[in-house]
Amino acid sequence: MSRYIHPIAASLIFVVSAFTAIHSENWKISEDYSIKFTGNNATGIFKGLKGNVIFDAADPGSSSFNVTVDVATINTGSGMKNAHAKSEKWFDAKKYPTIGFKSSSITKTASGYA
Repeated sequence: MSRYIHPIAASLIFVVSAFTAIHSENWKISEDYSIKFTGNNATGIFKGLKGNVIFDAADPGSSSFNVTVDVATINTGSGMKNAHAKSEKWFDAKKYPTIGFKSSSITKTASGYA
């Protein structure tokens, strides 16, 4: 019986450690997701948000996100404001068709995460 204890213990440790390694969540942003924005001169939404979010509450330092949004999807409710936002005066959508953000770090704070 004692010769079986070490292999059983090793197997149990391996199985338990495998589940802790899979603890992080990996989300892909759905295609119909939109971002609402409010500013001094315009409010509206962007559609076309894409990217991935990897989050591990036990180890926020290993968490990350990398997202982009299609500038051409801006909708302020006004065709004139949309055209202005896409122009060289604002986002310059022809030269910069996407807005991207990649996290550099994620840390736990008193009220959540930063």
